Amino acid sequence: MAAAGSSPDQRKRVISKTFRRMLEFHERNVFPGPPENTRDHVFQAANALAVGDWARSCELIQAIKIWDLLPNAESLKLMLSGKIQEEGLRTYIFTYAPFYDALSLSRLAEMFELPERKVAALVSKMIAYDEIAAALDQINRTLVFRKGVEMSRLQTLALALSDKASGLIELNERVFEQKSQGGTTGGFQEGSARQGGGGRGGKSRGEFSGASGGGRGRGGGRGRGGRNVQFAGERPAKS
Repeated sequence: MAAAGSSPDQRKRVISKTFRRMLEFHERNVFPGPPENTRDHVFQAANALAVGDWARSCELIQAIKIWDLLPNAESLKLMLSGKIQEEGLRTYIFTYAPFYDALSLSRLAEMFELPERKVAALVSKMIAYDEIAAALDQINRTLVFRKGVEMSRLQTLALALSDKASGLIELNERVFEQKSQGGTTGGFQEGSARQGGGGRGGKSRGEFSGASGGGRGRGGGRGRGGRNVQFAGERPAKS
């Protein structure tokens, strides 16, 4: 969520819509009280992590009572604390990168209590995956951000609206194409049926020579008046 920022393309990549919806509902509370259950602990820890307070986030996560039921609770807490420190560093960079021109790796290591080598590895990975627009200065051990043109809120909404309009246009074109193909197929089938019916009627008229006009209707010799039809070379029956 911190990496998405105000970009509409990144906002579409939601990992858990349920978590985001409940987190937004939790953030709308004017006077949040102390956590009472596991869900309150998780959402308050997420809010603390979003502002870079990883220590508070670790405290809230470790206060969940479920850890007392596990045999290796201490090792799990240490593993979770390390992950929260790393994600806290990434979240802090995503959130506050627009306000900095450069960040010292030693300062980041001091803030999140991580080795400077680990901080450099995390930052290099973020740069390699194009998650941040920055460069790592190996000499001065600093993270230098590349400033671009920041879009306003109105420009972001206009871009999202244009994407939705183009999607609607593409959907309408697809529906029109399907309808046009369906009409062409129906006309072809109807014409084929008419040709087939005429062929059967012609065959019946060729086999029989009738004294009545019953064989000239639909279906030829198979229609009404079949009793008045005589075969070629056969004497007429006496009445």
